[in-house]
Formats: sequence, structure tokens, C-alpha cells
Amino acid sequence: MYCANRACPDVVRSGLPGEYRAGTTDCPKCGEGLTEQKPDWATDGAGSAGEAEFTGFVRLGRIHNTGLIPMVKSLLDAQGIRHHIANERTHDLVGYPRLSGVSSDALIGIPEVLVEPERLEEARELLSQIEEFGVHEESEEA
Repeated sequence: MYCANRACPDVVRSGLPGEYRAGTTDCPKCGEGLTEQKPDWATDGAGSAGEAEFTGFVRLGRIHNTGLIPMVKSLLDAQGIRHHIANERTHDLVGYPRLSGVSSDALIGIPEVLVEPERLEEARELLSQIEEFGVHEESEEA
């Protein structure tokens, strides 16, 4: 069962429809009725769910202190700025490098904040408040 509501907090946060067990009739996040089929907009045609939803988003910066990811997401959510954190789930996939002090950034990637282009400046200003804590804008040289 899937929530097809594009305004659902799950969709806004992750770009993917909420998925629930059979027998669930309403989305627990937004209250909309659930459908049995994954919404057409949830795949990019290659079977990869959600990636097409972020096409056209622009890179705002990297989050070197990954403990700040929830704060960054919360600030953007509070302002209604659609966003995606690339490498959010893979940045700590390999625990050994983190524990040993060996960086795995080149292998896995540093989490990056992507936002809708029309709200880039607003997001930059909002997150500039926490830049000293680990959100770094992209340099033009890269």
C-alpha cells in the first residue's frame, strides 16, 4: 500500500511515497487514502524510485559533520524548502573507517544538500547560521 499524496511529509522529506502493510487504509502521516500500486511519479522509468523527483535540484553544500543532518533537514522542512540529502544513508555504510580515523569520503561520498533552484538563496541564508558547525557551500573551483 502506498501514499500517492505528493504533499505527504514522507514524500516531501524523501521524495518517495510512504509504503505500508496490506490492510492499512489511510496514510498515518497525512491521512490520505492509500493505493495498492506505487504512484507513476515514484519511478523514473528505469525502476529506480524517487531519483526523478530531484532532477533539477541544485547543490547547496556538503555536511561534513553528519550529526547535523537532522538539524539541516528540520530547518529546511520548517520553511517548506524541498530538499534531498545525497549520500545521507551511505555516508556511514562502512563503520571501520569512521572508527579507525581513515576517511571513506572518496569511496562513499560526503552528504550533500540539494534544494530546489528557485529557493537556493533562501536555503543558503537559512543554513548559513550553522555553517561553522559543518555545512559548507560548494566552491566554484570543484
